[in-house]
Amino acid sequence: MSCIPVPGDVFAPDFIWRGSYDYKGQKQPMTLTITSFNSSTGIVNVTLTDSNMEFLLSGVYKNHETRLMLLLYHMKALTHSTYSRVTEETWAMDGFVSAEPDGGSFVFQGFIQGKDYGQFGLQRLGMKVREINITTTGPPHVTNSSSIAIAILVPFFGLVLAGLGFYLYKQRYVALVNPIIIIHAT
Repeated sequence: MSCIPVPGDVFAPDFIWRGSYDYKGQKQPMTLTITSFNSSTGIVNVTLTDSNMEFLLSGVYKNHETRLMLLLYHMKALTHSTYSRVTEETWAMDGFVSAEPDGGSFVFQGFIQGKDYGQFGLQRLGMKVREINITTTGPPHVTNSSSIAIAILVPFFGLVLAGLGFYLYKQRYVALVNPIIIIHAT
């Protein structure tokens, strides 16, 4: 155990974890993406991906023990040839979190409980870039009637005022060039 404390929100969704696991004696690269984390209950939902599979896992993070056990609840093959790889219902990742000596990162390591699996190790990387999905805020190109009215009326009134200004300018010019002489009849 490290002397540097592990924060209770170490599995916050803003971070991704990268590392590897042993499968049949060979290291396989993997990425763990936190899809949700409830800090009050410790419930963690993750997506684990490797080059062939995607695993959906869920578990409870025990902050006082810095322990997380993730149980498999769904998997899908990313390639056609590897779907039979996990057939057990008891497949799970069980490990502990520790802080790196520099305090800048955290490591989640332990064992995968499943046939032909072994150790795993993941390191928490910096914050992931969140994608902004504009289509989730409503149908595209939706405008309300007040913005349409403003878009039409502002240029219209601008033209009216410009025309009025030009008219007054011309009247002033004509008045200066052709002064009206008023003759009083006596």
